[in-house]
Amino acid sequence: MSATLPTASGHPGPLPSSVLPPTPTANEFTPVDTEINDDVHDASFITHAIPDISRNSGVVGLCTVPAKRAGMNDLGWHLADFLAWKALLCGETHPNAQTWMALCDVAGIVNTNPELYAHGKDRRLVSSAAAASSYTDSDGNVQHRKDGITVQPSAQKLKVDFVRVLSEKVKVAQAGGYPLVIIICGPTTVEQDIFFGKAEEQHHFGSDSIRHLLGEHVDAIVITPSLFSAGWQINPFFSGNPAGKVVADRTEFLAKQFGGVFAKEHIQHLLGWKSPFLDWDSVDKNEITGTFPGPPMPNAKQEQMFDELQVKIHSALAGRFSTGHGDHSFDFEAENDDWEKLIGPRRHKPLSYYHQKWAALGTGTTAATDLNRLDFLGNSFGGSWMSQVYHIKQLIKQSFVGWPGYWRLLIGQNVKKVLREFLEHLAPDARLCQEMFNVMEHRATTAVLADMTVACFGLPRPYEARCKDWDEIKWTHDTPDVDQRATNQPYAELTRCIPGACVPPRINPSHLNPMQTALQVPATYLSVALCLRYLTSSAGLEAAKRTSQFFEGIKLRQTQLLLRDSEVRDACTAWLRSINMPIRTLEDALAIVKQAEIPPVDAPGQQPGEASISTLQDSQSRRANAFNDDHFPAELKALVPVMNQEFVIQEVTKMKEDLIEQLVKASVGELLGELGAIQLKLAMVQSCLDMVRKAQRSKENGEKDEEQQTPKPITAQEPAMTAKDGTTPKPAGYVPPHLQHTVKKPVELTGEGEPNAGSFRLSSTPTRLAPAQSTEKKASPFTLQSLQKDTKENKSTEKYIPPPSSPLALVKGHEQWKGCLRGISCSVWNHHVFADTRLD
Repeated sequence: MSATLPTASGHPGPLPSSVLPPTPTANEFTPVDTEINDDVHDASFITHAIPDISRNSGVVGLCTVPAKRAGMNDLGWHLADFLAWKALLCGETHPNAQTWMALCDVAGIVNTNPELYAHGKDRRLVSSAAAASSYTDSDGNVQHRKDGITVQPSAQKLKVDFVRVLSEKVKVAQAGGYPLVIIICGPTTVEQDIFFGKAEEQHHFGSDSIRHLLGEHVDAIVITPSLFSAGWQINPFFSGNPAGKVVADRTEFLAKQFGGVFAKEHIQHLLGWKSPFLDWDSVDKNEITGTFPGPPMPNAKQEQMFDELQVKIHSALAGRFSTGHGDHSFDFEAENDDWEKLIGPRRHKPLSYYHQKWAALGTGTTAATDLNRLDFLGNSFGGSWMSQVYHIKQLIKQSFVGWPGYWRLLIGQNVKKVLREFLEHLAPDARLCQEMFNVMEHRATTAVLADMTVACFGLPRPYEARCKDWDEIKWTHDTPDVDQRATNQPYAELTRCIPGACVPPRINPSHLNPMQTALQVPATYLSVALCLRYLTSSAGLEAAKRTSQFFEGIKLRQTQLLLRDSEVRDACTAWLRSINMPIRTLEDALAIVKQAEIPPVDAPGQQPGEASISTLQDSQSRRANAFNDDHFPAELKALVPVMNQEFVIQEVTKMKEDLIEQLVKASVGELLGELGAIQLKLAMVQSCLDMVRKAQRSKENGEKDEEQQTPKPITAQEPAMTAKDGTTPKPAGYVPPHLQHTVKKPVELTGEGEPNAGSFRLSSTPTRLAPAQSTEKKASPFTLQSLQKDTKENKSTEKYIPPPSSPLALVKGHEQWKGCLRGISCSVWNHHVFADTRLD
């Protein structure tokens, strides 16, 4: 009977269609596939040029540096930025449209020593902008502008005042349709969050809260300091949608915003044999002897250029490809105008106008004398060693505010311990500072990568939070196990395509170093977002693979931007010239990269710009795939599945160790003469190890499947007997848990084929005997009972027949395998090109 509702007359009537539940039309639930959105979701970029500002704009300037940290050896460079922006915007809007606020007395501090706070490489004196300005009206009367700096020493009160002023500006902007310009000078994040005085949660004001104040109908330009290079981060559409309002495409913005996330892969690529700058067709193939071009033992100059190129590549990526990413100065050259390249033509005053205004400021008479700085940072972040170290420490403190669940995990606690040790270090080493800077940049930018990927794919945000604000532990506590397991496969795919932080030259990468431990929260955040959208693990895995292709397109665009970077190009050319390698022109190099954007024939669904970067990888991947199962003789492959793989692995590992020892003990002359032959042997031995380990894993997986499929017999259990002391008596042959391990009994063959314990060992490790222990061969008390039983039964027979699983049954096969391995002619491998890692 259909559902009814009573009518006005009291008689029941049919339910309206809006109340009835929807009728299912599909046999099963299948989520609709989500295509990548080509729209630009975030148009922020790093620049040295002033944005295109309308005369009708309302301006809010905020300096959040406390008085005790306002010195130029700490955060005082934010005060110089604050006054520089104020000097450039003075008189450019309505006299009452600008509000400038500060946590410290900026005017009093700067006027004490104006030259100390001179701005940029040209050292412009910006102290004149500290006071309120005036102008002459049309009647010739002097009028004062309301652009004085309001000082509020309380961080909490300054936050309240900022919210109040911003709300007032929003009302005026909504009423007149005017834009807003918000300038923040002080500690911020890449998401443009604000810290009032201290890097603590109670002093934190997120960018989402600012967007909530602005609403969706107010155009706002937000300017904050660049955290990982010189310059400023500008978001022209902070509270609006930039789609259709910019000239650059989505990939261009993302390639800049993803910064140094893929720096490790780019360095390996640009310094390898597949570098676009290297003219591969002119390379003598006989010279290919290492992962990177150049001699096996480079001289000091070549090593220096090699290291400088790595630093240049990472600096360009971390600086978001801004021009002059090591010079914290304004750039008024039209050819370097990032606004026109990314956003579009300027509609208001040109850069030349602001250049004249900037040139009218006075210049400091004394040049900067403190040249003690971190070279990889240039004159950014104050330009002195102390101010730059304080900036790195500030980045660490701000990172503690993000990722709330991560710091409660054991791995997060270990990382925090190392970071706190750096904070307490008064004079950290330059390489340690560079390593810490790279790690902080990678962690912050990976969170941006996760947020941007979620936006591009239209995925739901877990807990409606950004990656940096998402609590992983809370999600684990609230989510059922079945839903958590659904994220495993997408998570594994995402961690594969998001590399770890790039360590500086001359620092060994180590996964055991807590500071170099990759932050996996962004990968987990993305995998959860994918499963929230696709519900199942298999569908989420396919979406994760599309995400990987999406990252490949971003990396290709980053490669093009690196080729166009003049500093990277000059450093790469100088390095190749120092090692006598042929060099391509810029046009040819760009053409090589452009070819990688063409999708392969067997990938019809792949979009241009999202092709794999595999065609640009270095020779290391080619070397890893050169030796596979197909290149081994048939007799060797036939023996591997039936032999004891553990025995084979131990033997081949010993051969590998002998080769490495041979390399270590060889002199320089012997090394240069025998390097090629040893490379071939190492590659062959490593391939054997991979093949045997693969067979071992296949065998173990097959045994596990058989155990799961074979039902165990149900036996009646006898009641447990309890001793007088209350404990349960142990059965005969019981082995304590801490001793439950297998000790393989050494066995050898006598002349009659009988086993003789103690000579033929499965391991090359000698037997350890106690001082009072006799050398007489005795059975190990910890040998498994099944092995002891087999040994007794076999010895009782007249002729010993080893069990099929025993290595003794394959001794003759082992000898055949060993001879086959040693007898492989090098001619089998001569048609391959090998490039082993250079020995440093």
